[in-house]
Amino acid sequence: MVCKNCGAEYDKSSISCPYCGTENAQTAGKQKKEILQGYDREAAKIRKEAETFPQKTANRLTKRIVFAVGILALIGISFTILFIFYGKLSVRAKYRQEQIYLEKLEALYQEGRYEEMEAYSRKKDLYGRAYQKYAQVMEINRYYERMESSIDEIRLIEAGNSSTEQKKELSDYWMQDALLQASNVLQKCREYAEDDAFLGNEQVMEEFYHNCVRRLQEFGYTEEEILAIEGVNGS
Repeated sequence: MVCKNCGAEYDKSSISCPYCGTENAQTAGKQKKEILQGYDREAAKIRKEAETFPQKTANRLTKRIVFAVGILALIGISFTILFIFYGKLSVRAKYRQEQIYLEKLEALYQEGRYEEMEAYSRKKDLYGRAYQKYAQVMEINRYYERMESSIDEIRLIEAGNSSTEQKKELSDYWMQDALLQASNVLQKCREYAEDDAFLGNEQVMEEFYHNCVRRLQEFGYTEEEILAIEGVNGS
């Protein structure tokens, strides 16, 4: 190629004349066009990435959220399964332990060892519905034993060396307590017999009732007076 300025020949692929520096318009224009086209391509690429960036970010965020929710759901299901599993084990263990308690109470009940039955119940804190049969008997037995204790005091006073007046005063005191306890026995026996809850202790309560009546009769109380002590007929 011949330079238009200095007339020197040089390679037409050169951007300018190597001798005078005059620009090769043809080659420089082509190169500039390629550079500009490159800029346009890069700008288009940047615009496309800018347009798709929010969507890509949203897609990644959505995937992360779905993954996190899945993990949480899996953990929740796992804990639920464990809770149900251990809950069933706990219920079974509680049921087996309750059966052991009931067997022990029943053995003491059958032998009439009500004080030991009450001590065992206090020790194991057995006061739920499952133990109602024994709780009723223990309650009545407490009243009955207090009545018997008061009667024993009266017997001791009568056998003592105190004056007649002192004996009467002390005997009256203990008799009042005995009557109070007898009233509790009779009322509770009737109450539990009439509550329509058949727990299997009806025979024992009937024995308490008749024994209490017999003890009162020993002190000369009539049937009407005993009913009054019991609180029957509005007395």
